[in-house]
Amino acid sequence: MIPRQLWIAVAAMSALAIGMVFSAWRMHGRVTQANVSANAQPVAPPASGPSEQATLLVAYDDAATLRPQIARLSLPAGRQERAEELLRALLEIYLGKSSSHSLGAGSEIRSVYLVDPGIAVIDLNAAFANGHRSGVLIEELTVASLIGSLSA
Repeated sequence: MIPRQLWIAVAAMSALAIGMVFSAWRMHGRVTQANVSANAQPVAPPASGPSEQATLLVAYDDAATLRPQIARLSLPAGRQERAEELLRALLEIYLGKSSSHSLGAGSEIRSVYLVDPGIAVIDLNAAFANGHRSGVLIEELTVASLIGSLSA
């Protein structure tokens, strides 16, 4: 005969297991919904107009340096829009397959806010933060590349 305490313990453990399965199922549904809504952002149209020559500072992880790279871009007239297009072009380089400083898939610049002369706020999406490799040098190269490309 099986003792009553064992029956109670088995019933309690079974109830906890069923509760955990239900909770995990609900959390999985929330994560799936969040990912679908995060990817539903509208894509900004490319800037039109004459192309200009711009200098982008590209990070190279193997040498731990920033090197200037010339790019021909169609840049809008506004300061803020120009900054956004410059940084989007820089991210396209980093998202390429042969990039020397790769970023996570789906990384993008949401917006750039030029507050005062010399102060800029760069709004990045969650995929950028989640997919970025950790390490002081790699993170410093990314930030220095973004800032250097804006001020170049």
